[in-house]
Amino acid sequence: MKALFLTRDLMFQPKVAAAGAAFGWEVIAAGSIAALETKGVAVEDCRLLFLDLGNPKLDIPGTVAEARKRMPQVNIVAFGPHVHVDRLEAAESAGCNAVLTRGRFESSLPHFFQGGTG
Repeated sequence: MKALFLTRDLMFQPKVAAAGAAFGWEVIAAGSIAALETKGVAVEDCRLLFLDLGNPKLDIPGTVAEARKRMPQVNIVAFGPHVHVDRLEAAESAGCNAVLTRGRFESSLPHFFQGGTG
């Protein structure tokens, strides 16, 4: 199974990829859905989408809408620093399945790869 990880955090990507690999998932990281496609990723086949809200250039409503249109079955998990309350609220308003602080996201990684969404 494949999970998409929209982030620009090069230091955090390996941790998420390793957590996914432990449960048989391939985690593919990029800055945007369009960037994933330039890598040849068939985004329509993905079941999980992680959104790093720490990226100030991430268009939260636009990305969630695009994901829902292109991947109707995807579970969207957004996470960000606890001090970015406005971005966390925007992710919730946009319709993400789960919105967490970064610390809670890190501790919950196994849960998401085992089929949980919140």
